[in-house]
Amino acid sequence: MDNAPFSTGHFAPRENLWAELTRAEVRQACDAGALVVIPTGATEQHGGHLATGTDTFLATSVAEMAAARVSSPRILVTPPIAVGFSPHHLSWPGTLSLRLDTYLSVLRDVAMSVINAGFSRAVFVNGHGGNSAPLRALCGELVTDGHAVGMVDYFVPGHKKWLALLEGQLADARTSMTNTAD
Repeated sequence: MDNAPFSTGHFAPRENLWAELTRAEVRQACDAGALVVIPTGATEQHGGHLATGTDTFLATSVAEMAAARVSSPRILVTPPIAVGFSPHHLSWPGTLSLRLDTYLSVLRDVAMSVINAGFSRAVFVNGHGGNSAPLRALCGELVTDGHAVGMVDYFVPGHKKWLALLEGQLADARTSMTNTAD
């Protein structure tokens, strides 16, 4: 698949981009059972060689590329949440950070806006390590409250990838632990 940006500068067609749709088009996507993907990243220092928006750019690009590749269910990608939980980077120029309670409130409000619009589920695509623990906690809370909201760190390999990485020496250790547990 060609991952070149569309003429709009996005990696997904217009029909996958929440902010490009009219309210009637968003309603149609909702009625058709679309999955809403909410990119979240950070605006922070990344050394002298990368832009401060790197985490947000990457999370948004991954979300849009996934949306462009999946035909069912339809995926709608919201505008990104570009400021995250980055207090550990505040001593560096270029960093913007939210307090933990503010960050969680923003995430909760966006997720609940999606749910209250009638969508049955949403997934955060995270691009910043400092956001991971707060996001996991919030998703656990929302699921406990009966809402189908999840999260994924795009930079963490999936279970199958981890198993492949365990081949070789680590596979022997895994086998030993499994045999001991039996």
